[in-house]
Amino acid sequence: MIFNTQAFHQDYFFDRKWIFQHKGNWENPGAILWDEMKEQIRQVMIHLKEKKQHILIIEGFLLFALEELNSIFDIKIWIEISEDIMYNRRMSTTTVPEVYFHLFLWPEYESYRKKSILPLIENSSIHQIEGTLPKVVVVQQALDLIFDLFSQMKSGKEKRSFNKQFFLDQK
Repeated sequence: MIFNTQAFHQDYFFDRKWIFQHKGNWENPGAILWDEMKEQIRQVMIHLKEKKQHILIIEGFLLFALEELNSIFDIKIWIEISEDIMYNRRMSTTTVPEVYFHLFLWPEYESYRKKSILPLIENSSIHQIEGTLPKVVVVQQALDLIFDLFSQMKSGKEKRSFNKQFFLDQK
């Protein structure tokens, strides 16, 4: 099965002025230029619809902070991770000072999880993957969820959501 896909990255929408004003905190939903991001998503979705492409993968660690965006996702995937695993992975990829990890990264993760993720878990509108599993297993589980959704769509068991209000609100 081959799909036309496009990826969209939250990392391109950091508000550096906000981050600077908040002691370099990149981990808070306030650090995202949400209006710019929503407009870009809207433009990409219109383009994909015109080209009859089917998959737009939107990735970012704070995506679910904005309820308005949650309404446009056909599938939401959350990778649950422990503090020690997050610490080890962060320090082995994009190293941050240890004080940054303990002052911002982990506390903001916990706050975001409580405010934005737990309500989605409680109403069963998000799929959780255990992030302590090997990376290849995490990726495979995410792909399985995506392929299952598209199989259901192809068979007619699942209708693709299209949030017209999202598009109208952006104009």
